[in-house]
Amino acid sequence: MENILHIGGVSAAELAAAFGTPLLVYDEEMLRKRLREYRECMTNKKFSTRVAYAGKTFLCKAMAKLVREEGASLDVVSGGELHCALAAGFPAKDIVFHGNNKTPDELRAALEAGVGTIVVDNLPECEALAALTRQTGTQADVLLRVNPGVEAHTHKYIITAHPDSKFGVSVTRRDELYAVLETMRASGTLHFRGFHAHIGSQIFDKAAFAAEIEALAALAQETQQRGWPAEVFDL
Repeated sequence: MENILHIGGVSAAELAAAFGTPLLVYDEEMLRKRLREYRECMTNKKFSTRVAYAGKTFLCKAMAKLVREEGASLDVVSGGELHCALAAGFPAKDIVFHGNNKTPDELRAALEAGVGTIVVDNLPECEALAALTRQTGTQADVLLRVNPGVEAHTHKYIITAHPDSKFGVSVTRRDELYAVLETMRASGTLHFRGFHAHIGSQIFDKAAFAAEIEALAALAQETQQRGWPAEVFDL
């Protein structure tokens, strides 16, 4: 019996012989199937929803075009990923740009390209983005990344919402959280749309996601009462 890996029905040995190694191979039909499954599962009559493919998993121009063809948005975390997406003709309005260490040049590129949503990770970044919008005469729809304090049951190195996480503003630090929101309001150019939260990767317990949503809902109820209604949860 042949003991050889097949990808998309093609022998890995034949691929290696034809193209050499190392070789990165993706099954296009599998990717399209997964994207369609996500779109179908996330569609709900009660909410306006969209699925965004995370470019950090793998991105090239062909992948960006595939994501677009399947009707998904694209999540990028660097200037390189943004450049790749735009070079592939991906609509800037359907790009979400986040990441916890964006450079001024990356933020400027996002503004100049007209990226649809920018996720702000902390107060200094929000202040830098506000200054850039004034310099460039641009505006931006913004989500605030928060750490909801929900610990997902996954490997310790890919948990992103434990109390000491470097990602986002902890919901326990209300002073900093409201300072970011006030900076957005005072700018006149940054439009707060809601919250972004990411509790980890390779999570198989749906209860963790339910807890994340409950935490964001409680926060959104509070911020709405104080004049900052949240229209979007980016999970």
